[in-house]
Amino acid sequence: MAVWLPLESSPEVMSRYLKKLGVEGVEVCDIYSLEEDALFLIPEPVYGIILLFPMTEKYKKLGAGKEASLEKPDKLVFFVKQTILNACGSLALTHVILNNYDKIKFSECGVMEKFYHTTLHLDPNGRARKSFAALHHIASLEGQTSLSSTAAVDGHFVAFVKVKNVIYELDGRKQFPVSYGITQESSFKSMIKAVKTFMDQDADFKNFSLLAIIQMSKATLDANLKALAIKNNRTLLGIE
Repeated sequence: MAVWLPLESSPEVMSRYLKKLGVEGVEVCDIYSLEEDALFLIPEPVYGIILLFPMTEKYKKLGAGKEASLEKPDKLVFFVKQTILNACGSLALTHVILNNYDKIKFSECGVMEKFYHTTLHLDPNGRARKSFAALHHIASLEGQTSLSSTAAVDGHFVAFVKVKNVIYELDGRKQFPVSYGITQESSFKSMIKAVKTFMDQDADFKNFSLLAIIQMSKATLDANLKALAIKNNRTLLGIE
């Protein structure tokens, strides 16, 4: 199996990587907590959520049992199998971006858009044979963590997206996407619920990171931070 350098779970690194792939008007930000106040900070629209967690033996057994019961998803879901070691970070980003293709802008002749059009007719395994390894390599070198391509990496990235009112978990290690059912709630709220359900599989689930892929708007994020500070100050003063 081919091996890539692992992609660092840094919003800055991932945002720059997406830009190099020709994705415009999108950025990655941290989700610091699943508490309501922390979720309030994330500006919508949220195109998808990426979860990074340790790949434990317990999870592998849980995943195997769940995978056996999967059904083929709607063909509208863009899904790529993972056939390259350490490619899960790039695949998670790809799954979020290309399942929101009609909502996101791409630069002309960009790598991501070209990948979409040249693989749309292929099955997940066929798509896996196409890649943008050179840009992945550049992105992985921009991170702060020093690792060789042969280093053991326990962390694994999976993506959560909403496609036609259905929430999916997209993990290239599995045969098909995992459906979390139909929802009429906002994309962000319903994806967070799916993440919580995913994490509830293992009572020992810890040491995880969450990232949101959002419409680029630092001004909105700053405004939310200011609003939260005002809200907390009013609460301390006993003002409703």
